[in-house]
Amino acid sequence: MRNIRTAAFLVSASLLLGAAAASAQTLSLEQLKSGTNAPVPAPVAAAAPARVNGLDATAEYAAAFEKAGTKNPEGTQKLKAYKFILVSGLFSNLDKSKLPLAKKKPAAKPKPHFAEQIAWLKSIGAEYELLSMKSESSVQVNAAIISAAIKASDKPVMIVGSSKGGLDVLEALVAEQELAPKVRGVVMCQIPFLGTPVADYVMEHRGIAGPLSRFLERVGGSIDSMINLTTADRKAYLENNAAAVSSVISAVPIISVATWKDPSEKDQDTGLRPLRNWMLKQGLKNDGLVTVDSAILPGTDYIKIPGVDHGATIKKTKKIEFDRARFAEAVFMMLLARQAN
Repeated sequence: MRNIRTAAFLVSASLLLGAAAASAQTLSLEQLKSGTNAPVPAPVAAAAPARVNGLDATAEYAAAFEKAGTKNPEGTQKLKAYKFILVSGLFSNLDKSKLPLAKKKPAAKPKPHFAEQIAWLKSIGAEYELLSMKSESSVQVNAAIISAAIKASDKPVMIVGSSKGGLDVLEALVAEQELAPKVRGVVMCQIPFLGTPVADYVMEHRGIAGPLSRFLERVGGSIDSMINLTTADRKAYLENNAAAVSSVISAVPIISVATWKDPSEKDQDTGLRPLRNWMLKQGLKNDGLVTVDSAILPGTDYIKIPGVDHGATIKKTKKIEFDRARFAEAVFMMLLARQAN
């Protein structure tokens, strides 16, 4: 969560500038991609795509979560037939050594994302791989890494994608649909399938987008990683790849996980509360970075979990209690129940 919160803090600080930030010069996606500062016509706000969801599996998840943690040798034995590929999101593999004033001796590495899920997978003897992503790069760059991992596995795979990592997973399956028979299930945790207003805000303000672009280039990434999170980019992606996405959903069991965190006492609230509250004022229930609606890939089964902020499904956070091992067991058992054979 530390990397997520660092990035969120930078954006939050800009949002809290109020009128000063609101009056900043804007930078369009076209300008950013072309490198020109020439003015362009303001885009017309596009309507959100029609939502056609799969089944609301929240009750099923609640039952599976309640059962998780009890002895289930038959279920865990079945899981050993798969390799679990774990995919983190933006800033998850940030190379701090490339930053100005970086310490000569690297600090102790924080616990990786999925630490508790990995411990549980080890306990049942299941094979897993936490992918080393180019997390600050575009979905196309990271999709190639995921595709290679799927191909290299001797077993059929189940995949867990977190945040932008889920967009990378989706692109991998869309770009190489021949991978589908080997992928027996995907859990999409808090993915901005329809984009996030936070990325929109960043890209619309030169005072944020410009420095962020230079920062991303310094750490080996690109501004494309942020563009991929905007609502305009995601809307275009789903429209342009509608048939391919539908084919993937038909071939691969996918469960979308949406969460939200309501305001509470400060010592029990999310560190993402400035962004959460900013989106709440727009009428958008959210986890601090992604809205509930955006986290559900149209056509997939989905679960909704209250009281959980962005990233808490995969990494420990001080203020929010969430059992990530039981969560993993519950959703993996749900995927087993969706196997065609």
